[in-house]
Amino acid sequence: MGSITRNLAIDRYRKSNTGKRGNGEAAVCLEELAECISDENMSSFTDTVSLKDALNRFLKELSGSARDIFMLRYWYMLPVKEVAKRCGVKEGTVRMSLSRTRQALKEFLENEGFEP
Repeated sequence: MGSITRNLAIDRYRKSNTGKRGNGEAAVCLEELAECISDENMSSFTDTVSLKDALNRFLKELSGSARDIFMLRYWYMLPVKEVAKRCGVKEGTVRMSLSRTRQALKEFLENEGFEP
């Protein structure tokens, strides 16, 4: 239920901010993740469930700190500065972790049959 509500909120946010630049962390987070999975892969309920299962498997494979950083940034949509503060690391460390995790996610999803 929470995932459905969250996805509806993100869809509404996207529609209300189409064509605008600099719309805060949500827009930045969505742009960062767009390189990993395209909207075409979300065309049906089956694809959505398959993607959800794949993401859960991917998250289980991550180390605790990488998973925490990833979730704080992309689930809670916190700024990099806040993620760094909460995790007790430097902002550069957070950015590098996010970059590596996005790349790993992209490769994982490609191996699972999802196209970027």
